[in-house]
Parts: sequence; structure tokens; C-alpha cells
Amino acid sequence: MDVLPVKTQQMLDKRVRPQVAKARSAVVHKVVHPVAGEGRGRVLHASVLDGHSLNLQAVLPLREEMAADAASLFLVRGSSHHRVPLRLKQISPDEVQVAATTLLGPQADGVDLSAGRWRALVLVTAKGQRLRAFDLEGPLGPTVAGGPTQTPLASGLTGRRNQIRLSPLGLLRIAVADPEPRAEMVRFELRHGGALLTFRAVGLTRARPTAVEFTHDGVTRTATPEPGTSHLVTIEVPFDALISGAGAGERVWQLHARLRDGKRVLLTRELDIVRMPRRIFRMRKLLVATKGGALVRVRPHYSSRHQFRIGCTLVAAARPGAPS
Repeated sequence: MDVLPVKTQQMLDKRVRPQVAKARSAVVHKVVHPVAGEGRGRVLHASVLDGHSLNLQAVLPLREEMAADAASLFLVRGSSHHRVPLRLKQISPDEVQVAATTLLGPQADGVDLSAGRWRALVLVTAKGQRLRAFDLEGPLGPTVAGGPTQTPLASGLTGRRNQIRLSPLGLLRIAVADPEPRAEMVRFELRHGGALLTFRAVGLTRARPTAVEFTHDGVTRTATPEPGTSHLVTIEVPFDALISGAGAGERVWQLHARLRDGKRVLLTRELDIVRMPRRIFRMRKLLVATKGGALVRVRPHYSSRHQFRIGCTLVAAARPGAPS
């Protein structure tokens, strides 16, 4: 059999995979759910807000005469499990409603889930005695709406991804993925005498970044972070270096954090509820007097891909003999 070219395979993947996923979802919810639904709880709402706040509401088929007085959510993966108390309310003679809000991740003082898929079970008790355990049938998923906000892809505190997923049988799972190294923008303090930039090192457990690199058209300038041990990293923007050799027109600098192992990560604002930071976080332009005596028009902004950039236009060069 002849092997298809790589580009052809990629094109077919893009076209075929969404159709396969759609067909699988239809089979699960039309065929598997009616068969597997007996004795299982039905999820009314399941979401992870801010990347680390789990919200769950479900209905369980449990008769009133069973006198259930407590319920817990058990998150199970292999031999590991975690228990989260649930609020319980009898809403009809044949159904109870359970709900919980809990944080995920030790940095958020929440449940410490390791990477992998966690099964969600509800255990109902009466007077301390176990009555029943329920799997939870998940919904199709939240509808993505337009607007200025979004559900973050990962926790802004930890960078870890905590996502609601369904098993092949349509049962609720929580998928946890370890954080990717990130340099997440926190603030940019622009003044007439200079600027301080602060970002958060996410997913970098071994060491803080050793430098911040400003890159434009093959030219690189470097700034060293201020001393510290926190996950917050602050640098003073080296405007004199950024305008060195500059002619007319604006230079737009892209920023990277240089890690101890030599790798670089872009400075971005991705772990945020704002969908369009380029529009929402409009930053003022300002005329800055550099330490070397030059005047620079500074235009900080975010790109359409959430990358932080600094535009610099030389307005007046430093006068000879100006203090540096």
C-alpha cells in the first residue's frame, strides 16, 4: 500500500477527526446513555472555573424512605482517592440533589490531584452507613458563547490543566495535566522615568528565569531579573539598549524569559478570563526619558496571540555628555 504524503495526511486528519468525534458523541448519547443510565446520577452542571475551581451539581435516583443524610464526591485514580463533602437535598420522593464547589491543586489550598484522569463517584450515606455509590453521567459540555471573557485553559495559580471530560461510556471524568512552562504577565508599570515589568513564572519548579530577552528583527537585548525567591519576576526595561542604533520608525520588541536550561518561553497573558487582551487591556503610550538622556515613545500592547510586546520609537537622541 502506498503511503500518503505527510501534508495529505494532515489535511485528512483536520477534515475527518471532527466528523469522527461528532459521530462518537452521537452514539454515546443516543445509544450508550439510555442503556447505562439506570442507577447513575445525572449531572446538571459541571465546570472548572478559573482553571482550578470545580463546580458540580447532579441529581441522584434515591427514594425518600432511604433517609439519606450525607453525600461525598470521591475522585478516584488507581489506588489514590480524594473525598469532597457534598451538599444534599431531597428534591422529590424519588430524587436527591447534590452539589459542591471545591478548589483543585495544593497552591490553591485545594484537592491535590496528580496528572491523569480521575473518576468521579458520589457516595451516599445514612447515619454513617453506606447506602449507595453512583457514577455520574456527564452532559455534552458547556456552550461556548461570545463576549470578552472565557474559561481559562489552565489555572492561573499553578498552570495545571483541570478539565471536565467524558469516558467512552459518557461518564464524568476530571482530566488533569501537568503545567507547561509559562511566563505569565502580571503588570507593566510605565512612568516618564522608565518602566518595571513583572511576570509570574508558571510551571517552573526548579529555578527562576535567569534573564528576559527582548528580540526585534534578529537583534536581542537582555535584562537581568531583580533578586528574589518568589514566583514573581521583576525587571527594569532597558530602554537605552532597546533604542541603541535605532533610526526612524518604531521597533517592536518581543519578550522571552530565558530559563536556566537554556530554553525560552514567551511572555504572554493566556491564563486569564479575558478572551481578547489586545482589546481589553489597552495600555497608554508614554514619552519616557531614558537613563542615558534620550526620549522614547513607548507603546506596550498585546498581540492577537496574547503575546506581550513593547514598541519603542526614538523621539530625541541623548545629547553628548548627558549622564548615563
